[in-house]
Order: sequence, then C-alpha cells, then structure tokens
Amino acid sequence: MKNISSYSFCQEGHIKKNSSDLQFVPESAPRHYSPDLTILCRDLDVNIHFKDLTSKKADVTAKITVSGMGSGSNEIRFNAKADSIKISQLKINNTIFNDYSIKNDKLIIHRSVKADETIEITVDYLLDYPKSGIYWIIPDPKRPQRPSQIWTQGESEEARYWLPCIDSPMQVYPTKFTVKVPNGFDVLSNGKLLEKIEEGDETVFVWYQDQPHPAYLITLCIGKFVFYEDAPIREEVPLRYFADKDQFSSDDLYRSFKETPQMIKFLSEKLNVDYAWAKYHQVVLEDFTGAMENTSATSWFWDSLLSKDESEIYPNPHITEEVNIHELAHQWFGDLVVIKHWASAYLKEGMVTYLTSCYLEEFYGKDVHFLDMYNNQEYYLKELKTRYARPIVHNKYNYSFDLFDDHTYPGGAWRFHMIRRIIGDKLWWKTLTQYLTVNRHKSVESMNFIKALDEISGINFREFFDDWVFSPGVPDLKIQYSFNNKTKTKLVVLNVEQSQAIMKTNKDDSVQFDYDKLFKLDFQIGWLDKDHVWHYERIHIPKQLSTAVSFPVAEEPLAIYINSNLDVLMEYKVKEFSTKMHKNLAEYGPDTLSRFLAIKELIKKEFVKESKFITKIIKKEADSCIQSFRKMIHEVGEIRSPLSFNILKSLIDEKRDKLPVVASVIPLLGKFQTEKALELLLSFTNHHNTALQNLAIRQLGSTQFSEKVFDLLKENVDKPSWNSKMAINAINSLGDLYEPISEIVWFLLDIAEQTKYHFNVRTNALQGIISHASMIDTGLKVKIIPRLEVLLSDPEDRISRKSASVLSNLKSFSSKPLIETMINTLSDGLQNQMRTVMENFGKDDQPTKELTQLRKEIFNVSKTNKELKEKLLKLETIVFSDKKGSDNQK
Repeated sequence: MKNISSYSFCQEGHIKKNSSDLQFVPESAPRHYSPDLTILCRDLDVNIHFKDLTSKKADVTAKITVSGMGSGSNEIRFNAKADSIKISQLKINNTIFNDYSIKNDKLIIHRSVKADETIEITVDYLLDYPKSGIYWIIPDPKRPQRPSQIWTQGESEEARYWLPCIDSPMQVYPTKFTVKVPNGFDVLSNGKLLEKIEEGDETVFVWYQDQPHPAYLITLCIGKFVFYEDAPIREEVPLRYFADKDQFSSDDLYRSFKETPQMIKFLSEKLNVDYAWAKYHQVVLEDFTGAMENTSATSWFWDSLLSKDESEIYPNPHITEEVNIHELAHQWFGDLVVIKHWASAYLKEGMVTYLTSCYLEEFYGKDVHFLDMYNNQEYYLKELKTRYARPIVHNKYNYSFDLFDDHTYPGGAWRFHMIRRIIGDKLWWKTLTQYLTVNRHKSVESMNFIKALDEISGINFREFFDDWVFSPGVPDLKIQYSFNNKTKTKLVVLNVEQSQAIMKTNKDDSVQFDYDKLFKLDFQIGWLDKDHVWHYERIHIPKQLSTAVSFPVAEEPLAIYINSNLDVLMEYKVKEFSTKMHKNLAEYGPDTLSRFLAIKELIKKEFVKESKFITKIIKKEADSCIQSFRKMIHEVGEIRSPLSFNILKSLIDEKRDKLPVVASVIPLLGKFQTEKALELLLSFTNHHNTALQNLAIRQLGSTQFSEKVFDLLKENVDKPSWNSKMAINAINSLGDLYEPISEIVWFLLDIAEQTKYHFNVRTNALQGIISHASMIDTGLKVKIIPRLEVLLSDPEDRISRKSASVLSNLKSFSSKPLIETMINTLSDGLQNQMRTVMENFGKDDQPTKELTQLRKEIFNVSKTNKELKEKLLKLETIVFSDKKGSDNQK
C-alpha cells in the first residue's frame, strides 16, 4: 500500500509526520495534577481602595476563612505573587502572626490546621503594579476617547497576581468585595450589589456572591458605564448590558445582545436547570480581548458591539450572538459545575461550544447546525494535522492556558455531539440535567460525566472515552464504492479502510500498523433513488483495518451521502463517485452540508466543465442559506481564475441589494490581482454601508496595484470609524501589499509608535512589518531595529510583545537581551507564550543577500505561474464553451 496517511499517533500527545515530531509540548514539560485538599477555603472577603485610577496601586485587606480537611495540614498555602502583593501585616483570628513567607507565587503560613478546625486569616497589603490578573486602562491625551477603567481577568491562573487565594478551579467559595473608588465611577462584580454609599469624594460599592465559585471567575470592573436593562430573568434577577458611556449608547448594547433572553430561556428549559445566579451582567470593556464567563457577569472584548451597518450585512446568527450563547452556557458548565483540573477543560469549553451549535439548531435550523459542526470539524482537524495531536484530556503542559486550543473547543464539542447521537436527544438532555443537578457547586472530571451517562442511558461509555477522549486522533477512512448488479439482489458495496492506523510502509512494501488507533464506528449513509427520494442505511465498522459493508437497493443510487446524520467525527475519501453523482447530490441533497460537499468536489475536479451548473446551485443557495453560500463561494474564490472571478462578479451584479450576499463575496475579490477586481473593490470604498467599505478596504492590498491603492489606504487609517475598524482594515491591507516595500514599512512603523491609535491598530501595523520581514533588505533593517527596540518598553504589553515578534522575524540577534528583559516583566503565562518568539530567532543572525534575492525570485515565479494558470483556465473556458455550442448546434 503506497497511498497511505503520513500520520501516526504517539502516546505523549503528539503526532509524527514524515518522521519529524510535531509536539503539543516538549518532552521536558511536566505533568500536572490537582492539588491536595488538606485546606478548604470557606470564604473570601476583600476590601480594596483605589485612591486614583491611574497609579496601578491599591490598598487591600483580604480576609480568608479556611478549614482543615482530612488529617489536617502542617502549614497553610495560598497562591500570591510576591512582586505585586506587598504584605504589611498578617493576622490569624485577629492576632498578628509573623511566621510566614511569600516567594514567587506562594504565600506559606507556618501554622498547622487540624481537621475540621476553622480559622480566619487577614492579609493587609499594597497591590503594586501587578503583571497580570488586573489591568488599568489609563487615558492618553493623544487618544482622548480612551476611557479610564480597571478590570480583572482571572483565567486560567491569574487571580494570584492581585489576590492571595487558592487559585485552583477545584476550590470554590463565596466572595464579598467592598470597593472604594472616586465619585462618578461604577463598580461591577460577581453576585448582588448590597450597598452603594457615598463617602465624601469617594463611593463604596459592596458586592456579595453568596454561592461558591473559583478564584479564576472573580471579576471586578470599574468605569463610567451606560447600560441597557432587559426584561428580568425572573423576579429580582436583573439582566443588564454595560459599556463605556462616552463611546456607546444603550441602543448599541441592545442591538448586540438582544438575543440574550431567548438564550437564557433555551438553556434553562433544555437543561431543566434554572439560571442559578443573582443577576446576569454583560460588560464591554476597553482593550479587553476575548470574552470571559465570570460568575453572573461576563466580560466582553472591546469591539464586540455591532454597528448599525454591521448588523445589516451580517445575518443571524452574527458572531456576537454565537459568543454570547457560548459565554452564557458557561454559567451552567464551568461556573455552576466547575472542572477539577485544567486537563479537563473540555468539560466546560467543549460542552459550551457544542451547546452553541445546539442553540443554532434550535433557532436557525438543522442546516446551520450541520454547517457549524462541519466548521468545528475543520478547525480541529487542521490543528491535528498541521500542528499536533493530543488526547482531549491531557495533563502534560507548560502552562494551563496551552490547553485552550482547537482540541479542547471544537474537538471537545464533537465528542459530546457523538454521545448525543449514540443515546438520542431525550437521554442527552436528561443526562445533562442529571450531571448538573448531582454536581452543583462541585468540581468534576470525566468520570463524573461518565457516571451521569451510565445512570441515564445504561450504556457503558468507558471504551468510547478511552478511544475518543483519553487517546489522540480520529478515524481517517478510505472508502471504495462499487455497485454490484450481477447478483440476484443488487448491492451497494463499500470497502472501508481505517488508514489512520497505518504507521508506515517499509521498503519491501510491508505495512506497519498501530492497532490501538482503530475505532468502532456506526454512522448513517443516505442514498438517492430515481424518484429523488432519500433512503438511509446504518453502517457498522468494527475495530479492524479493512471492512466490506453492503446494503441492497432496487437500482444504482443517483447519489450517496456519507455520514448523512453527522454521527461520527472522521475524515474520509471516496473513490469511484461519478461527476453525475456529485451533481445529483448538489441538486437534491437533503441538507445544505451535503450540497456544499458536492459542490466542493465539483469545483475541485470539474470546475470549468460544470461552471454553469455550479453557479446555478450557488445562486440558489444564496437565497436559502447564507452560511453554505459563503462556503461554496470560498471554494470558487480559491480557483483564482477569470472564470471564477466572473462567477463572483455575477453574484454581486444580480444580488447587489442583498447586502449579506455582497458582504460574503467582497472578501474573496482580493484573491484576483486584476484590474477588474480592483475596479469592483474600489466601487465599494464609498458605499453607503460603512461595513461594506471596511470589507473592500481590507482587500485592496491583496490586489498588488500599489500605485492605485497605497495612498488611499494611508488616508483611510485616519478616517473616524466604528471601533477603529477602518484603520485596522487599512493597516492589514497595507500588510498584504508588497510594494513599495520601504515606504510601507516606514509608514507601518510610524503608526505603531503613535499612542493616539488604538492598540489593535498598532499591533496590526507591527504584524504588517512581520509580513514583509523576508523582503526587508539589510539597509532598511538597520534603520528600523533601534525604533522597534524602543517599542519593547511600550507601556502597552501587547505592543512590546508584538515588537519582540518583529525583531525575531528580522533575526535581530543583537536585540535578544532587550527582548529577554521585556519577557521577564510579563506574567508566567505570557512568558510561556513568548518562548516561541525566542525560538524563532534560529541560528543565523541575518539572512544573506542571496537568500533575500531568492525569496524575491520565488515570489516573481509564483506570480508568473499564477498568470499562466489563469491563461490556461481562460483557454479551457473558451474551448469548452465553443465545444458546447457546437454540440448544441448538432
């Protein structure tokens, strides 16, 4: 066997590809385990005073009530960062206690605690310039719209930078925060607001979270907020959305979060478990990245709010809606039921990723659900094939946030989807109810979920978890199709080979196998009869390398749809499906995913010949499912020929008034480096919808018409726009432009240095320099390196980190000591992320002139090849059109 998979799976959570290791983490990475539970935190009561909001300091008193567990403990250990938590006094049961030490991230109190003994520890300290966990957003005179805010972000192990605590998800406890701030500022936190008291020039807010939660879900948000009050979840459980009052309005908040009430209703009813907390707040914060499911109060990334124009071009579900349901579902999975250890992160992240897809199914239909799960599959398989494969549950890592990858999110989601397929909808939701009810306010791991499955379904899922969760990899099937009409009963025959178990082919053509990577599979296949009626068969694949399966039919199927119910996460390739079968599936497929998969195959194999048919199906899809339409036209755009451009242009011409369709096509036009593509993009740069303008601006650089777009892009950087979107798109577009290299690099560097721009504009400018790094000659490099080194000390750490990335891509070895100094100022997690920057330096100080010249020559050859391919495809189109016309005349 010669056509085999080049991937073989290894025990330590990585794959070998062509004999070179692609590792999740180095072999030297440690294994991590849940800490001993000899001390139990009962309560955390914090009093924090921010005298001003610019000093990055605060006076704090933290009272921590703990009890001894098991046989008790000889000492008390908390997580606390010594460089930011400057202790002035420590008391035990109101008596000063001096026998303690704080070093690195451990506060060790040398006092034993007996089993069942409860003591109160009071820590007075100065919070002083923490590296992480809590962030000050300080106004800049050059960027007056930047608000004054303070906010926290605890996941995964960042609470210890500003709070002495047991910073492990397995420890949950009630929290109370008494926060004093200057008048005019609001304070938001977990739980319920007990008091708001003015004391002269300051205001005190008292928030109490009476139900237990872990340290990483503690939140504190300080700013001047506008809010929108939605209908309450139930009596005395308010639902509110917040954002900076000088930049946004309550209408902006409602536009973006208006689906929240239906989401809460959906989750409460499906899970048969009510929303558990005292309120639900959603808080949009300046410079925040991502979104974070803090108990009862989700923090949102700075540009999450949709403009009115964006809401017109992005059909439901829009990206904010999908993130919204994801974070809200965490209030059940991750907050109400907490993971015991980060190795089990899929129990919350994979679960809520899947519940997001279930929500899409409920409100937008099966088609959108199937496409979402297909996208999840693609994200996961891309990481598995190009980066690494690891078990979904994996405790070998350098830093816990390494686990927040596509194995945990979409990979985890698919494991839950397969379980739902195995036990059915009724038992699936019943299992989740059981799991949540039994483990409420407890910490869990996989066995807790397996136990709930056992109790509700009666099925033993140990083998499933061994194969799919505790081991790496997925099935990769090679399927040979044939139709047997020579027997009395006509049969569809499928020969299935599990190629993921093939490790390598030896010189003598013998094959070595990894039998541990065989899967037991059960999935549905659809087949289409001559009356265009779909029939379905279940296929059972045992744990063996090759299996022949068959089923009787009255006549040869017009089309076959593999895995038609999305039962199994797998890759597969089928031999012997004809073009006619693909066309039938595209035209009569039972769902949008089947039609997309068929169109994808036709584009790959018969694009020119079947272009009219492909266009017909795509136009039909534009009116029925915009999500599958996007995926279809993406495949068309990848062809990058005159024919594919004409198809895309025709879609814009015919559906110009349907903005979501136009918005789907515009991002593909940059792939065509032609005058026509440029002209079409330029026509949208003055469109009445600013969101379409942004999309067009983003693609101009890819056309490579420097003389026509360079000045235009520079002008757009300073145009006022919603959340700086115009500037960001113009900067990114400049990053795609190859010439004039010197002028582009200088312009991008100037932008990166100016604090008047949002950090996202500046970081994208630096990323643009990285895009050009291989083309920058030595003379230019020598001039820009000193200025990049200055940016290593920028007060915004995202700028300093990105500057380090630029310097490493430029192979500036002389900058390494400065980069290492900067890295030492970062949190542990960020230091871990930056290790790849240092690895990127390689061995050679600077690329030679010959290497730079070679890169330019390769680029020119690539352009020439592209032009030749376009000419060939154009010729094929003409020849085929002439032939078809001749056939019609005959």
